[in-house]
Amino acid sequence: MKLRSILFFLLLAGHLLAQRDDLPYLPSKLYDTGGYEIHLFNNYFTWSDGAPKTNYKYDFFTSNLQFLYGISTKLNVGLDVKLRSVSQTSGTDIPAFEALQWKNTGKYDDGLTKGYRRSGVTALGLRWKIAPFENVPNFSIQQTVYIPLGKELEGSATNGFIDWGGYSFFTQLYYDHSVTSKVSLFVESDLIIENIGKAMFGQEDGYYQMSTPVSVILSYFPNPLHTFYGLINVAPQWGTTVKADPLMRTPAYTPFNQYGVGYKYAITRRILAEVIWTRFFNPSAQARIYTYNFGIRYFVNG
Repeated sequence: MKLRSILFFLLLAGHLLAQRDDLPYLPSKLYDTGGYEIHLFNNYFTWSDGAPKTNYKYDFFTSNLQFLYGISTKLNVGLDVKLRSVSQTSGTDIPAFEALQWKNTGKYDDGLTKGYRRSGVTALGLRWKIAPFENVPNFSIQQTVYIPLGKELEGSATNGFIDWGGYSFFTQLYYDHSVTSKVSLFVESDLIIENIGKAMFGQEDGYYQMSTPVSVILSYFPNPLHTFYGLINVAPQWGTTVKADPLMRTPAYTPFNQYGVGYKYAITRRILAEVIWTRFFNPSAQARIYTYNFGIRYFVNG
């Protein structure tokens, strides 16, 4: 039985070696006409202050279900659905990965812990991706508009923040470079404007922010089944708090940086799984900030 399993695995590996499509490994690439992908990407963000007296913890679990379709080799369009679960707690008895419970308790104080838990579908994303230069095939631009769904997403007297209540606009520039047959360099530069609404134009109280992240990823492909990579992300970020009457804007500079490692595994020729771990390295002296990520992608190119 064991010999049969080994032989089956070797045959599968040989099949992948012969037929692997490099497109999902190179983010700058577009799908051919009729090609598509279904991608479920999960991100768990956890922030804790590490102080024994407050023991403050903020967890966000974001699950993005994404669909991308090839209109042509120059244009892909897509749709995203964002689901979120948030847990903000402070106290003496805080379980790990509490946001995975997907609870809606509102604000609470049970004597041991206080905070809130909230979950739901928070945004719908409309996405398009273009390859603008025929002589630079490994460069592309992707833009996404996120439309908020739900009421009082930014919180209320009885509930806490789960997502932005205004529109958000992402512009992402992708570039891939093959260093060798087994090593690839990927660079991404973004412009992100979040919570676009009346506050941005001074018509009501609120908050909006803009960031310009840059990411660099170095990938190593020992064979078509496995991909290992390291990443670094630097993100200057500017936020503005608005008081509408009388109009007053209070800006704040809140940059963040992170580094991490990732691994991709080709389950089949059309199914790719991915895990990523990152750590933020410029928070306050005591804060500990990490992300844990898992994605699975099904793709057909042409």
